[in-house]
Amino acid sequence: MKEMQFNRFNILIVLVLIGGIGLVYTMAQAAPWCRTIAAQTVPGGPDICMSLVLTDAQGNPKDTFAVGEPVFARISMENVGASSIVSSKSFTDSKFPLFLLFHDPDGKPITARHLSSQTPPPPPVKYIAGKPTQMDEVEILQPPWGLSVGPFNVRDFYQATKSGPYRVKLLIPIITYPMAEVKTFSGKKYAKLDSANWSGELESNPVSFSILSANTVQVCSSLGDNPNRPKLDKDTWIFQGTKDEQVTITLQADESGQYTGKRATVILKDKLTNGELFLKKDRRRLPKVITVELLYTDGYKIIVREQKKKAKGRKFKGDFCLTLESSGNAFETLESRRNVEQ
Repeated sequence: MKEMQFNRFNILIVLVLIGGIGLVYTMAQAAPWCRTIAAQTVPGGPDICMSLVLTDAQGNPKDTFAVGEPVFARISMENVGASSIVSSKSFTDSKFPLFLLFHDPDGKPITARHLSSQTPPPPPVKYIAGKPTQMDEVEILQPPWGLSVGPFNVRDFYQATKSGPYRVKLLIPIITYPMAEVKTFSGKKYAKLDSANWSGELESNPVSFSILSANTVQVCSSLGDNPNRPKLDKDTWIFQGTKDEQVTITLQADESGQYTGKRATVILKDKLTNGELFLKKDRRRLPKVITVELLYTDGYKIIVREQKKKAKGRKFKGDFCLTLESSGNAFETLESRRNVEQ
């Protein structure tokens, strides 16, 4: 098993096996996970925030991976409220890596490969005032309770073989109970099953990342920072393509930067006639993918353009990454123009 490194807040380490794969669950205190990235709590739910970070083997944040390269993830959560939370123990015992929700470049969901088909045991029955009562074993998550899982290679649980943009987030069910309902039996804490005060799913920050094939190049820039206002900002790249060569252009937000909104325009056109002979345009939400076969051998332009405020949906502004994948050598010739911020 890979050696795991932990920070100075760790107080308990538990080894869990899922499908023969070792995972490390680390109890922590005062770890500032939810203050350093865009993690969130569920409105109306318990004050537990969850964060999801993708990294390389050394633990450095990363959002671009080669085909077949390990994709490491760390899941962190923290009680950020002022009060203790009475949670069903099934929450803290969860096999968290199996609750990741992936979407591949085609927008199709990817499910985990180690899902269990076993039926969970029925709730335990305890006698309260002489009456049999269905109970749920609980755990009290007292601030500053925290839990960290990983790092683990998501490829051990999910099959991500296509090149292109992916999205992932963690969705985990939880049931909470009033503190007044907690009772102790044989050293374990329980609450009446029908006394739950909240039931739902906690959700982590969404993460976008790319898996790149060998014939791929990625560049990053920023949209909406044009100093020559009120003109709309646009960034332009050129490349040399050959007839019948297939190219795929992917535009997505740069998760390591800052951005707002979802909608931007991508234009692919021939350089010779400036789009009279060849023009493709996409105004949809990010991430977006354009795949075409080039009509002739010559130069081509890729333009990423800011949308007008009146355009449908909230326009994208901020840091983005553009990927060019080609069946030939077009990816090797991509060059930025002067209007591209470096």
